Amino acid sequence: MSDIYEFGDAHFSSMNPWNRAVSFKILDWFKETFKNEKKENYAIFLGDVIDKAASPGDIIDIVFKLFEFCSAHFKKTYVLMGNHDIKSYRDFTFQTGLKFINNFKDVELIDVVQLLNIENKKILCMPFMKSDILDNINEYPPKRQCAPGWCRSSPHREVRTKRKPR
Repeated sequence: MSDIYEFGDAHFSSMNPWNRAVSFKILDWFKETFKNEKKENYAIFLGDVIDKAASPGDIIDIVFKLFEFCSAHFKKTYVLMGNHDIKSYRDFTFQTGLKFINNFKDVELIDVVQLLNIENKKILCMPFMKSDILDNINEYPPKRQCAPGWCRSSPHREVRTKRKPR
């Protein structure tokens, strides 16, 4: 019987030397923990492999080493796209630094909702998917009216007004 390991939110980054060092520590821990892994088990990364602020090109070496290792030590590795794995730009274009991992043997990037069947275990994978609601972000939130008895005293909070006793 195979095991299924799930990992979430590594947030690999190279924004500064500390982030890069932590990213390599996570990678080292992963390699040390699973170095004797037989190719009969599965790994599922639940998204946010890359930190949103990181440039995909700056951390490609860490991500490459991680999935090269997974390819050699797991029967199959699934990677769900997370919201931090997609870099969005002001002109509403998007980029991900993970598409290349599909080139590794037995590593699959999941970027649409998918039902996996791993040895008769059904796993619903729901990766981050861009929503059309963000296309018109400047229209949100709509202007809100205060409920009776409530008023806006600052831009950050609402306070209850005192009512006169009857």
